[in-house]
Amino acid sequence: AVEELADENTIGVAAILGSTYTGDLDDVQALSAMSDKLREKKGLELPIHVDAASGGFVAPFLFPDLVWDFQLKVGGGSNSPTVQ
Repeated sequence: AVEELADENTIGVAAILGSTYTGDLDDVQALSAMSDKLREKKGLELPIHVDAASGGFVAPFLFPDLVWDFQLKVGGGSNSPTVQ
């Protein structure tokens, strides 16, 4: 849905890493790939913010192979997601 809705007025995308009640995780790696695609297709720069207030502490222990943090390079460059 983000890909269809993003335009020149979009200032960024937020992902949730561990919702408070269910612990569900947004696929940050997929959002990063989508951001790269939009950059190539529409020339949009979409920074990604990861709200990891609930899951950021436990995710590395529960899912050690999960890529969701500064390992990702958004836009194929030196841009990394911001993490809270």
